Amino acid sequence: MCRLRKSTSEARGDRPTQFFCSGCTTDRIGGGTPPECNRPYDAPMALCTLILITRVPNVIRLFRELNPDIQFSLRNILTADQIRMLEGGSLDIGFLRLPIGGHSQLEVVTVHREPFVLVVPSRHKLAKRKRVRLSEVASQDFVMYERTHAPGFHDLVFGMLRNAGIVPHVSQTAGEMPTLISLVDAGMGLSILPASAVRHSVASVVACEIADAIPMSEIGIAVSKDNRTAVVDTFRSFALNKLVRRK
Repeated sequence: MCRLRKSTSEARGDRPTQFFCSGCTTDRIGGGTPPECNRPYDAPMALCTLILITRVPNVIRLFRELNPDIQFSLRNILTADQIRMLEGGSLDIGFLRLPIGGHSQLEVVTVHREPFVLVVPSRHKLAKRKRVRLSEVASQDFVMYERTHAPGFHDLVFGMLRNAGIVPHVSQTAGEMPTLISLVDAGMGLSILPASAVRHSVASVVACEIADAIPMSEIGIAVSKDNRTAVVDTFRSFALNKLVRRK
């Protein structure tokens, strides 16, 4: 996640501001001098469905060049926890997995879209196939993203299988995509994941295109409709300009 802090905020009387990326977080400081992060880039690999490995770091770099008094650090926080923190006022901005549904207190804009793929072990009979229909794996075991971490994302994947007439046998769940990929590699089951999660993996797995008509994997930038500051809106507008309007 990403924490954003104005280093000169106390001098100007502004409230220090923190930002978190799909999977980043820190406690908001109500006043005084914010504590320094011991590990500026304390981030597990699965940070924000790998969007932080692609485009968001560049946005942060450009924003810092224009605003040198603002400091960032990255952490990993689950989507469900980000939603709770945004609604509770302890988080200012987040990048999280979509859909989230039913959270009217939040303003969410999609900033990243990519296809889902079927992840199989490299030794699997389907590994040489470029495209696969989900009905072809109806009898296979699956490893799935843990629902408590991102309910909307979990239900989206289950919906794809349900629409293909599949009631999956889930052998194991996990809260990190690299872990799911490792489970696929170990033969624990197949998985449906965003393409970029596999693209950056060194595991012995293959990503097969899914021939069925299915939704895209999406990540959104989220802020509270009520707890907003000028700094939050400035970064949000800057990020949207770079991530959405210039695609």
